[in-house]
Amino acid sequence: MKKRLMVIAIAAMLLAMLTACGGSGDTAPQNDAGSTTADASTSANDAANAETGATDEGDLGDYHVKILDAETGLKDYEGNPVIGVKYEYTNNGKENMMFDVAVSAQAFQDGVQLELAFMDEFSDEYENASKEIKPGTTLTCELYYALTSESDVEIEVSELISFDDAKLTKTFSVAQ
Repeated sequence: MKKRLMVIAIAAMLLAMLTACGGSGDTAPQNDAGSTTADASTSANDAANAETGATDEGDLGDYHVKILDAETGLKDYEGNPVIGVKYEYTNNGKENMMFDVAVSAQAFQDGVQLELAFMDEFSDEYENASKEIKPGTTLTCELYYALTSESDVEIEVSELISFDDAKLTKTFSVAQ
């Protein structure tokens, strides 16, 4: 049974990738969220989101996710600048699931996807991203992204395997 589910999941992921590759060709970045700094109040971001229709919290399939905050001034193992972004993840499904498997959390700078950063030291929340949690459980997770400039970082979170375009967004300022 598990092998069948894995084969179905892989087939769905391949179908999603093929569908994404055959897009409209429109590569202009979308401005889905208002800008906020890592230490700005949530209400400023909520007001900007209300104007654009974007949101930094909501249900993505069987999961509820909230983009919490970001920490700048971090360095990867080579000393390059990094941003750490925290997420609140609730499994509302029927099976145990990890954040890393349930959703796709991407960061963009200047319209280009940022790579995940490799750190010498990382938070407990970072390890939480790859821990399975039972249905009804909420966990705070953190991912680190390698910065390429001092431009704002746009976060987009969507369900990993889905046939709708639902996504959560939030923008953080990294300028010193």
